[in-house]
Amino acid sequence: VENFEFTEQLLGKNPKRIIFIDTKNTAIRGNELVDQWGTPFFFHPLSGQEMELRSAGPDTIMWTQDDIFIE
Repeated sequence: VENFEFTEQLLGKNPKRIIFIDTKNTAIRGNELVDQWGTPFFFHPLSGQEMELRSAGPDTIMWTQDDIFIE
C-alpha cells in the first residue's frame, strides 16, 4: 500500500465515499499524509490484517533510531 493510496481512501475515494480527513488538514501535502515534520508516512503491510505505520521522526530520515512507528 502506497501512502497516496491510503490517503485517497481517507479523502473519500472508498466504496462508501466516506471522508475521514479534510483536504485542508495540515497532515496532507499533495496526495500524501505527512508527519509533524512534513515527511510522508511509510505504510508497510505486515499481513492481510496488519499494517505498520512509520514516521521518520524529528531527523526526517527513515530507518533511524528516532523513527516513530505503530504496528
